[in-house]
Amino acid sequence: MDDSQHQDFFAHHPEHTPAPPEETLAGGLHHIATLQGATPFTPQTPILPQIEEAATQGIAIPVDIAPITATLPVIPPVAPSAPAIVATSGPNTLTHIPPTMSGQAGGSGQGATGAASIAAATGGTGQTVTVAAMSTNGGLKGTPPPHFSGDRDTSHNFLVNFGIFKFANRNNDAMSNPATQVTTALTYMGGTLVDPWKEQQMTELQTHITRGTVDTDEVHWRTFEQAFKDMFYNTNIKAEAYQKLEKLKMKNNLDIFISEFKRLVTASGIDINSHSIIHLFKKGLASSLTTAIINSQNYNPLNPWTTFQPWEEAARTCNLRWKHTQEYKTNLRQGYYAALGLKPRGPQ
Repeated sequence: MDDSQHQDFFAHHPEHTPAPPEETLAGGLHHIATLQGATPFTPQTPILPQIEEAATQGIAIPVDIAPITATLPVIPPVAPSAPAIVATSGPNTLTHIPPTMSGQAGGSGQGATGAASIAAATGGTGQTVTVAAMSTNGGLKGTPPPHFSGDRDTSHNFLVNFGIFKFANRNNDAMSNPATQVTTALTYMGGTLVDPWKEQQMTELQTHITRGTVDTDEVHWRTFEQAFKDMFYNTNIKAEAYQKLEKLKMKNNLDIFISEFKRLVTASGIDINSHSIIHLFKKGLASSLTTAIINSQNYNPLNPWTTFQPWEEAARTCNLRWKHTQEYKTNLRQGYYAALGLKPRGPQ
């Protein structure tokens, strides 16, 4: 349109170079606000900061190609782990922006390791402009151990839970070697009872490394683990567990009783097949159940069982038989009342 009086006439000024804000608004938004593509207006990895950076460096944003957001795949937003880096070379003339937005890499469960990038080749030179987000190892996976504040009753569980957590993340930087395993464990501790000990452990770790012990030496973790046990383990845990075993009684649920019984046996450090443990098991069962086991066909009083497993299996079998008997009696009673047209009385 050459008529300057026409309403659609637009005066071109080749010598005018748009300022970065103008370039971003005029050219950059072309690649963001679009109704094109298979899934318009869906979440995409943000490209506006990269476009602003390119415009600041004097790179022209083309508007005669398909918008970037119309050609990019749908990618869930990923929190940036580091500021975007813009690398430029060659003439500052951007002529093409191919859709090279990379997604979130799967890896080995270490979190987001993909980098979002936009590459642009400059006209006729083969030079490129690349905008990339730095990758990261990601976070730890699994459930971390509960915070340890120095309670001796929870010290064993803390060490066990951290051991599981450590193994699950053995390929993560935070657990990649014994030295970082120690420092990671220390982050899950705190409080007036722990802080002085934490400081001491950190000082000793740094001293060992300074004197030449490499980070990958298992001595770091073994030393820390033993120091933790010496400082926080309950020295009376075995005696206390045995005392609880002596008082443990079955109530309404056999499964709960057996589970708690085995836990206490493990804590006491006594062989579960020992005569004293089997005696406590029989003593802790409901007296009627112990009697039923002794009267069962599988039990031979001349050759009684000397290991724990047959006693456990017999207890479960006899308890299940009792449940079936009670169920049969209940159904029989209900059928009797129904046959007589009477309403059942009392508990069923």
